[in-house]
Amino acid sequence: MNGMDPLANLRDVHLPEAVSAWPPAPGWWIATAIIIAGLCAMAFFAWRRHQQRGYLRDALLKMQALPLQETLTPAEQLHRANDILKRCAMTAYPDKDIAPLSGESWLAFLNQYCDSPLFEDSDYWLRAWYKHEVSSDISRAFIARAETWLKQQPWSGKRV
Repeated sequence: MNGMDPLANLRDVHLPEAVSAWPPAPGWWIATAIIIAGLCAMAFFAWRRHQQRGYLRDALLKMQALPLQETLTPAEQLHRANDILKRCAMTAYPDKDIAPLSGESWLAFLNQYCDSPLFEDSDYWLRAWYKHEVSSDISRAFIARAETWLKQQPWSGKRV
């Protein structure tokens, strides 16, 4: 060793390059793909549920517009509300034979397919339907109950 300093040949400590965040590891790609697929599936099913209830939303809008139509008599409003209900029931429950139902059997059907019976006093409603002159109170009461019936319908139409 010739008198040279052995430490003079050493170089400074060099740190390695920092680990890059991009591109991410394969696990992150897989996790991102699963999250995106899950969000797409949730959006699709939410959209489908929204579409399935479209006929009920339309019927509810028509039902709410009936009292605002001043050209209709209360009897006409009541009969149109009943027609809207029947069309919705036939759409919601296609496996049931709803078209021929009328009178007491129709009211029994409506009571059967709602959370709590809305038309318990069938004699009262039948007398109101078949009167030539119907009061606006009866018409409004029927429309309100019909709106409640529409709001209580399940997504698929199949009630246990």
